[in-house]
Amino acid sequence: LPGHEYHLKISFALKQDTLWAKKGYIVAWDQFELLNTAPAPARIVSNTKAVLKETAKAYIVSSKDFSAAISKTNGALDSYTFRGRPLIAKPLVPNFWRALTDRERDEARELLAVWRGAGPQRKLEAISAETLPGGEARISAHFSLAGGLAKYALVYTVRGDGEIDFDITFDPSEKLPYIPRIGMQMEMPGKYRFVKWFGRGPEESYRDRKAGYAVGIYSANVDKMNYMYVEPEDTGNRMDVRWVAITDKSGFGLRAEGMPLINFSAWPYTMEDIEKTDHDYLLPREKNVTVNLDYMQLGMNSDYAGKITKENPYFIFSGQTYKYSFRLLPTAGGKAGR
Repeated sequence: LPGHEYHLKISFALKQDTLWAKKGYIVAWDQFELLNTAPAPARIVSNTKAVLKETAKAYIVSSKDFSAAISKTNGALDSYTFRGRPLIAKPLVPNFWRALTDRERDEARELLAVWRGAGPQRKLEAISAETLPGGEARISAHFSLAGGLAKYALVYTVRGDGEIDFDITFDPSEKLPYIPRIGMQMEMPGKYRFVKWFGRGPEESYRDRKAGYAVGIYSANVDKMNYMYVEPEDTGNRMDVRWVAITDKSGFGLRAEGMPLINFSAWPYTMEDIEKTDHDYLLPREKNVTVNLDYMQLGMNSDYAGKITKENPYFIFSGQTYKYSFRLLPTAGGKAGR
């Protein structure tokens, strides 16, 4: 069918019981994406016009069913509501940090420290807004990061049905160290704990450990989809994600779509909780859900000592320009808000 993906998974299973496994145990498997040359149908665009208003503190884009506010102070998506219900509890902001792994805590904490504050301490240099001929609103924000050694541009395109496209350009100087993560982070109200995604799964996957996780459609609860490392560190990343929906029990919530792919993770605690907690059983359960929508993240088990070279595919190096896009939209009962 036009616009669809097809994946063939071949598995090899035991035909009978053995001393070490029962009949049906999967010994090996592989997956292949099948070529589909049928062009995707044109995307249906809402006829609803977005209304753009400016206040002293924010640009507000709205229509009958939704409202989004983008701060004129820091360029963040401060609020996002659909049918009168808030979809985010804390703003969606740029993030370049992660809760460090055991090895990073020992070998790279000081080296990478500049990225911890790069998002929170970003400096907004310019922000502007306009209404496009098709009825969409566009807000463009430009930032400097890391003491002026990195530039970051974020363009929001907001449609009348509540869809928001994010187009991001990130240009870190070669004087900066490699980067733990390129993405955005927010918090959603705690009732949005039901996650469904089309990507690799069902367990977590990272740049250096993803081949063992098949592409498919998976579902999980936020409270059960993260690995509890004895000493907490970054956890729960899913790679090669086409879309992810984070909703309440009824299916009402938020959907993110890669253009074409993103990473995501969702935690019942904050990144700060992970960093300051010594043991997994001490991790608190917060009232909100932390959501990471990422372009890329470091590998988890790369041998850092002696292998920080441009040829290492598991690192994210400064000195080059990164561009990526994704889309947010409200979803109600499993269908897009429009």
